[in-house]
Amino acid sequence: MAAILATHGLRAKGIAALEMSDCGSYPEATAFETLDAVDDIRCELSDGTCLYFQSKRTYGKDDTFKSAVKQWMAMLRQLRDGDRLVIVSAEARGDVAALNRSTGHGTSNPGLANQIIEQQLREREA
Repeated sequence: MAAILATHGLRAKGIAALEMSDCGSYPEATAFETLDAVDDIRCELSDGTCLYFQSKRTYGKDDTFKSAVKQWMAMLRQLRDGDRLVIVSAEARGDVAALNRSTGHGTSNPGLANQIIEQQLREREA
């Protein structure tokens, strides 16, 4: 992830996978293992906003998910307008993997995919 952020920063380009315009804000600085609630990677963007990355080897609806949600909830108090929370992993498991397949995540409309994922997670929690 850090290499992707650095590459986009050096090119002064937004990150399309995060629904960022190619000519919009871009990474200017990264920090690792920060003191933020979501502490794996903080990326400061050219417009003053930040991306906070939660990095996991695997990610599914399990203890890893519960731990991440606790960190996200704690982070909400620190977020400013335009800041984003992002989770990245090498492997999605179980319900999370099924969500990615059922929504076509990674296609040309990631915004719609994210809305569908959020809805499906709400339904599964109910």
